[in-house]
Amino acid sequence: MSTGAWVALCGIAVVTKLSSSVDDIAWMLPYMKTLEWPVNAGLYVLLMECVVGVAVALSYGGREAVQSVLSDDGYWNSERVLSLVSGVLLTGYAIYLFYDWYTEEEEVVEEAVSYTHLT
Repeated sequence: MSTGAWVALCGIAVVTKLSSSVDDIAWMLPYMKTLEWPVNAGLYVLLMECVVGVAVALSYGGREAVQSVLSDDGYWNSERVLSLVSGVLLTGYAIYLFYDWYTEEEEVVEEAVSYTHLT
């Protein structure tokens, strides 16, 4: 891949990231009001590219690790195993978020009950 094509693809990735993630822009606005805004913006873009790089490396590394253990001619190929693992992890995270929300609601009710007994 030529350097020009690589730079163009990186530019497209940055524009896509910034246009699809408005909450990051809202988070970044206080840092853009200072005189160091070019440094802050550059650091933000650099860190986001690092996150993307780590995600890509983990994706390829995971696929290669699973492919080294499994054969491609069987039912359980690397894509199926990684899809299963990601589904299980996402389900576990959803259960954790529900548990956190549910126990927080109970704490709010307990605080409200204790407050009404005090008055």
